[in-house]
Amino acid sequence: MLELDTEIVDNELVILGGTGKYTQEIGKLEENGLTNGPYLYAQILREGKSRIVEDTSENDYDPDSLNGKPEEMAEICCPIRKDEQILGIIALVAFTPEQKVRLLGKKAEYMTFIQRMAFLLASLASEKNAREKAAITAIELETILSELEKGIILVDDRGQIKYANNAAIALIKDNNQTDIIGKNVSDLWPFSPIMRVLDSNKDYVEYVEITGLKSQLTLSARPFHWSGRTIGAVVYLEGYIIN
Repeated sequence: MLELDTEIVDNELVILGGTGKYTQEIGKLEENGLTNGPYLYAQILREGKSRIVEDTSENDYDPDSLNGKPEEMAEICCPIRKDEQILGIIALVAFTPEQKVRLLGKKAEYMTFIQRMAFLLASLASEKNAREKAAITAIELETILSELEKGIILVDDRGQIKYANNAAIALIKDNNQTDIIGKNVSDLWPFSPIMRVLDSNKDYVEYVEITGLKSQLTLSARPFHWSGRTIGAVVYLEGYIIN
């Protein structure tokens, strides 16, 4: 599992969405809303440059860094740009020492990932119907997601599978099932509560054995939000194929 929180803010530093703790912060202001302030996000809005923060105790990180007590331990963030306009920022954030090691240990890979996500969100912002665009453009993440070591599946708010990376496909396919795109997750896991994740906005983890397939998996899911709405979920798979 990615095991990092994602945050999305607009160009007025309003939190629009994300995962983990940020699902409870939607509508609040980062950096006290000071878009001309000295802190990280305000700098990114002005300069339009991605940043990797390895030491959040630096005074220009956020207001909490002034007293040396920021919750965050490390962060990778990227502007969301449409043409020449900065629409907002997307960030991957580590809150524990373990998350910090993971984030900084693969910082180049995660920077590429977050830049792809920024491109996706810029596409969403240019459409009248963000939910439909999210489903259609999920495939834009294919290049980077295929490089991640865990199995990843993207589903829309109806549970329809829009994307699966190579690791996920290797874990769940057999000779009779080579394409899962377009299927509903209930077709693969009839009793799995993935749909309840979309309804409840709560993460979950479970152990499953796919009926008829030679795989045993630990499956976890996390809802994904945009502008206060759940538009889908990311499903993570870990396991092995039984010989």
